[in-house]
Amino acid sequence: LSALLGNLPENALDACHTVQDRRTQISVKAKTQPDALFLQIENTWTYKGGDGRYLASKRKGLIGLESVRNIVTQYDGLLEIEPKNGCFCVSVLLNIADS
Repeated sequence: LSALLGNLPENALDACHTVQDRRTQISVKAKTQPDALFLQIENTWTYKGGDGRYLASKRKGLIGLESVRNIVTQYDGLLEIEPKNGCFCVSVLLNIADS
């Protein structure tokens, strides 16, 4: 869980460093229920991929969403990745009833 909470904000901060033509912003929302954790991180970004993949700004290759996807699978959760209007939004819902 700490990998998830560290990875997504770090990715958002890295993405903001690539935006040069406007102000940057990172929004973090979290909500818990007895059996679930919802986390949403939205940030400004500049799309760099040409084939629908999200490229990392620090390292070559895909952005670090693979570990996030693995964690979501481990907790039988849902992952939604939505680029929209100059923002990149990642929403995670984890089933934590048996954790």
